Amino acid sequence: MRQFLPLLAIVSVCLLGCNPAVDSIDGEMEQAWTLLRGGEGSTADARFARCAVAAKSARDKAWALYGRAMVRVNEADTRMLDEADSFLESAIAADPKGDAAPWAELAVARQLSLRLELIREKRMADPANVAVRSAMEALNAKAEKAYEAVSEKYPGHPAGDEAATYQMTLLLDRVDPAAAGRVTELVDRFAQERPDSPWLTVAYGLRGNACTLRKDPDGLLASALKGLEASHRLDPSAVQDQSWAYFNIASIAEHQAGDFATARTYYTKFITEYPQEQRVLTARQALVRMDACEARMQGVPTTQPSAKGPR
Repeated sequence: MRQFLPLLAIVSVCLLGCNPAVDSIDGEMEQAWTLLRGGEGSTADARFARCAVAAKSARDKAWALYGRAMVRVNEADTRMLDEADSFLESAIAADPKGDAAPWAELAVARQLSLRLELIREKRMADPANVAVRSAMEALNAKAEKAYEAVSEKYPGHPAGDEAATYQMTLLLDRVDPAAAGRVTELVDRFAQERPDSPWLTVAYGLRGNACTLRKDPDGLLASALKGLEASHRLDPSAVQDQSWAYFNIASIAEHQAGDFATARTYYTKFITEYPQEQRVLTARQALVRMDACEARMQGVPTTQPSAKGPR
């Protein structure tokens, strides 16, 4: 889950001085984030603390307190997480309608996930411990509700959309077909209500995982196709290597969904657009294999053509 840490906020204006009672804290805040990204947590924390004291607006105070929380989140132990909770609550209270609030509320939910990871480590050390398992299940359910609350409160906001994907991930962690069914419903609603979200491709990937769990190959194929369409639509100017996506869709279509038409389309796109890719021969062999399979089904005698030349 740590790969889903929200983007650190940066406010960029020149630093006006080094006196703790500064007239503007924007530059000081920017330096604090830079230090934190560079792994200098204690130094960053000192700067965030100065910013919180010197803040002349609720917004600045909220971001400074959020920064102090992020320093502690990076430590990921129970004591530091407790301190982070306190700073996050203070950040939200300082400016509840400001632009730091959505990220702080998301971070509060993420704290539950981080605590879940700590409990999971205990379970790995003692798999038979029923109390640890019960604690994990309870915390997982609490985290799901927390992410859902952030998602519902901030629809269309990056923090809200990110929270929605976290909720889906936790549902998948149950490895339960009913929970997986809930994920497909959530993704379909997400796509309808937030069609321009940068998290849409991630959501379709999670939908594919849910369909795999539910043994729904047609749903898996549909999820892969919709994810590819979303990536093209949301960032049409980006130069993207779609070789993996093409081959993955073709393989799902051929081997799981039995949709040879779609498989042919994407094997052919793969061969045409990525002729130097190592799996081109495999794609050509797949085209030959499907032709032979369909011929046998139709009772037509065939000879195996070469898969080496272009089709």
